[in-house]
Amino acid sequence: MRRSSPSFLLGVLSSLALPAFAQPTESQFQPFRGDGYYWYKKAPEPVQPSPVKPKEKEASPGPKALPKPLSQAWLRENLPKLLDAAVDSPTPENVSNYMYAQRVLLDKSQNFSEKVRDVVATDPFLDENNRVPIAQFAQPDFARSIKQGQDEVLRYLAGKAGIWVFVDDPARCGACEGYVRDILVGTGSAKGVATQHGFNLRKIDVRTEAGRTAAKRLNLKVTPTTVLVVPPSGFFLVSQGLMSQSQLAERLMIASRASGQLPKGLLDKVNPYNKGVLTPNEMGGIESSAEPSDVMKTLRQRIRGEK
Repeated sequence: MRRSSPSFLLGVLSSLALPAFAQPTESQFQPFRGDGYYWYKKAPEPVQPSPVKPKEKEASPGPKALPKPLSQAWLRENLPKLLDAAVDSPTPENVSNYMYAQRVLLDKSQNFSEKVRDVVATDPFLDENNRVPIAQFAQPDFARSIKQGQDEVLRYLAGKAGIWVFVDDPARCGACEGYVRDILVGTGSAKGVATQHGFNLRKIDVRTEAGRTAAKRLNLKVTPTTVLVVPPSGFFLVSQGLMSQSQLAERLMIASRASGQLPKGLLDKVNPYNKGVLTPNEMGGIESSAEPSDVMKTLRQRIRGEK
């Protein structure tokens, strides 16, 4: 029997591996070399992406914790409901429920106020009587000290500033001359504000060219007008119109504070009600993430000088 030729065998094998009309393509086979021959191998199957797992449902938060019965939070939430029920349906039970809840609120207020009194009485930094005396017997001395501080401030200011008063013709400003005479200069033993404290006083008539120019520059509308002149800082409007001596003295001190002329020691004498008042800087610089109790602890330490 004659053996089949190699070419015949290769043809048979080829017909078994592939249909007659199919030809290998580069996408199906990849060439490689091995054992000195040129062979083909099938391309690797594409890697299929792993299936995406559905997201697990997030655990829902548990039920909101209810406030403790009869606590302030509970009353804040439920007192309006009890009131609405009592108003909409005023049965004895509904009205009684609301009134008893209101009694609890009032009793809590009483307990709180008594504890406040105890705490304030034992903490000198909370007792306002240490800043401004409340007792009636101490009021005269307190008022006297304010007047003495005011006089000291005005004497100090008179050494640095002067007073200009703008006046007009008596026909248009009948009170101008009396204001200058009685309030600023004074008559006899009754000294006026300028004379009493030693201010350099200058009367300016707005009918003159210089007076009109100065009044226009300061945008003055009425007479008499009192101006505090602080060289070289500038001019500070004290009052437009008539004022009593006490009002004028108070306005002069306000102008002196605005002009920055008073040292801190004199400022404290002018306004003793500011004694111990926290400044914005003293109330700042605390971490916003701190617990409320920690915030107040830090504040107490600052006020007491412990930090």
